[in-house]
Amino acid sequence: MSVLNPPEELEYATCDLAEAAIQENAKQQGYAVARNKPYNDKKGELRRRTFRCAMGRKYEDLATQRTTGSRMTGCEFACDAIRIIDKKGERWKVRVKNPEHNHAADLHPSAQPAHRKRDEATKKLIKVLQAAHLRPTDILNILIKNDPKANYTRVDIRNEVSKTRLEELDGLTPTQALFVALEAYNVQDENLENRYAYWYHRDNEGRVDYLFFVHPKSQELLRRHPDVLLVDSTYSTNRYNMPLAHITGRTSQNGSFDIGYAFMAAERTEHYGLLIQHLSQLWQDDLSLPPPYLIVTDKEKALKNALRENNFFSNVPQILCQWHTQQNVLSHVQSLWSLKHVGSDEKSSLQAKRDAFMARWKSLVGSRDFWVDWKKLKEDYADVKSLIDYIENEWLSCKEEVFDFFMGKVMHFGVKVTSSNEGAHAVLKRFLNDRTGNLLTVCKATHDHITLQARKVEQKLAHSYCTTYTDLRHPLLRPLHQFATPEALRSISKQFQALEKGTLRPCTGLFEQQMGLPCAHTIKARVTLKQGLEEDIHSHWKYSRTGYQPPEKQQALPTHLMSIAEPATIVRTRGRPRNGREDPSVAKDKSTTRWPSQWELNRGREVNTQLPTIARPPPASAPASAPASAPASTPASTPGEVTQPTSDDDANLPDLVDNDLTPFADLQLDSRSASCTTSHAASRVASRAASRAASRAASRAASRAASRAASRAASPASPAATTTKKKRGRPKGSKNKQGKKQGNEQLHEEMGQQRQQKEVRQQQRKEVAAASASSYNTRRARRSNYALLDDPYSSE
Repeated sequence: MSVLNPPEELEYATCDLAEAAIQENAKQQGYAVARNKPYNDKKGELRRRTFRCAMGRKYEDLATQRTTGSRMTGCEFACDAIRIIDKKGERWKVRVKNPEHNHAADLHPSAQPAHRKRDEATKKLIKVLQAAHLRPTDILNILIKNDPKANYTRVDIRNEVSKTRLEELDGLTPTQALFVALEAYNVQDENLENRYAYWYHRDNEGRVDYLFFVHPKSQELLRRHPDVLLVDSTYSTNRYNMPLAHITGRTSQNGSFDIGYAFMAAERTEHYGLLIQHLSQLWQDDLSLPPPYLIVTDKEKALKNALRENNFFSNVPQILCQWHTQQNVLSHVQSLWSLKHVGSDEKSSLQAKRDAFMARWKSLVGSRDFWVDWKKLKEDYADVKSLIDYIENEWLSCKEEVFDFFMGKVMHFGVKVTSSNEGAHAVLKRFLNDRTGNLLTVCKATHDHITLQARKVEQKLAHSYCTTYTDLRHPLLRPLHQFATPEALRSISKQFQALEKGTLRPCTGLFEQQMGLPCAHTIKARVTLKQGLEEDIHSHWKYSRTGYQPPEKQQALPTHLMSIAEPATIVRTRGRPRNGREDPSVAKDKSTTRWPSQWELNRGREVNTQLPTIARPPPASAPASAPASAPASTPASTPGEVTQPTSDDDANLPDLVDNDLTPFADLQLDSRSASCTTSHAASRVASRAASRAASRAASRAASRAASRAASRAASPASPAATTTKKKRGRPKGSKNKQGKKQGNEQLHEEMGQQRQQKEVRQQQRKEVAAASASSYNTRRARRSNYALLDDPYSSE
């Protein structure tokens, strides 16, 4: 037994003070105490509180699968606090009943949960920090700096955060609480001109597979800056693996702001069609805005098809992000002039070829005489026909969206990349902290993010309005200081400098048509006529924007969404399927060798080394179950219907989308390579052979048992044998010879069955080994094919 000093037997004013003194003494000695049974008097008031060692219970191993442990040692230490009432008044005295411990002192107080308890002030601080989207590690760091003697761990912070989130749900599922939160945000701020706008869609099982929502502050920013629209998707934001379509806009100060977010089950034309339809409804009907001047996207075919099919956005010019285009070309160039398995001298030569071609590509994108430069590029790289064919097939087919020469009169205000959208992805994920949250946590993160973003845009605009910048003190720019933003004035200042240097080219009008600002020739004409430049500046760059009327406030919307189920986890994501989890019928492939990309297969076809592919069968569709019906008094949407919440007065409005809209079909995976399909086929052949062998062995054993039973029934049985009760397990024998003989026969029968099962297992091992050898040979063949794919000109 260890020598751990018990608490002193002193008197205290209250029971809480006595308990605190006992716990503080235990903390200094290296153990902790826990409350035990309380004792009350006849009036129901506490008269004695007993305490035990925190390790005083007995350890009982109830775990069946997990490896667990326990701090309990059965320590018999005990003390109590007794209430004393006499002439001196009421007080509490500590009394030690058993001072002995059967364990050593703790190395640190954090080993005992009793020393890591959070008081109410700490719990409140954790809630505030968790609402500010701080990680548990950051919260723990703040608590330790606030109280260096605190013994909290990161697990304690996580438990407190989980408890807070569970309290916020209040018995609802996270998705149901999400819609309640959208309405709560509207009620909290009654000064907003708009409300949260959101639409959702449910599948046949009542699960949400599409949700599009727009913050009220985003709608206010969209009224001021509706000229440019950028659409891109980001991933790893939620536990359901649903892609998040991120829609952003551009301000007059070349900043970005978030317009809306959309969770989709898949990036298909059907989902993007719903998104573009609801976005056009918000743009045209709710906010009464004209179409944007430009839409910037990456080369997502489903999104571009949805934009072309929409009546509102079909006439809006679209351009591809030039940065993404450059990266795609660079990837193709790197695969063409590969630096793998080459010497240092050859590597430097290949790198020089890469750099030279990318420089030519950049000049071609911004060329003013595209056809001349393109013809020269084809002549210089005539020996690399595959590269020229790639550019012709991939990028010249959409030249109006890639090259500046063909953009012509498209007003893009200098926005030709989606880098601001990529930056918005990164900022949003700082608020998310991890990718295991549900839709509710993502919605809360976006709400706080947009609230801060709107404040930042307003503050930056107000600061620039009252500030005179040193580089904008030209006399002709003074009347424009509080008329247009500094970013517009700097572009005009560059035109002033070109005019003063006298290095003017012939006017093409492209600068004014694309930027919405006066060029040097227009500035020269205005100066000659002694006129201002206010009429030549587009409204996109102005501080005060007119031409729209704020809509009237909508009525409060009823919220009853109990029939909505959680989204299904999207297993089929982009990229290589992992371990066959997408299709249970396919065996797991634990090989680390990557699967061939599409461009590798295309190159393989050029050298006649195409790998045969076998299409995977479509997954079996599970029978749809009807969702729980909502009460008759509440207008709940039916599965398969795209729903926007409406007020009671809007019950007679037509539906946004046809109610007969069919549910979205599951994603179909691409075909696999022949090597993997061969290994999968071999494993399936092995499993079928093993099952057939097992069935044959079982049938033979059953036939032999039936024949022996028939022979025993034909022979006369003794009365003792007929009345003997059959026992489980190996028979112990009987007093007469007949019972002993019967027990031996049963034992021999069981041993025969065991031998047969052993033979079946051995046969299965042989077949699996043969299948593994076949898979290994197939992988070796695939590596030899890849060796041919590495160099498309090896045959030459």
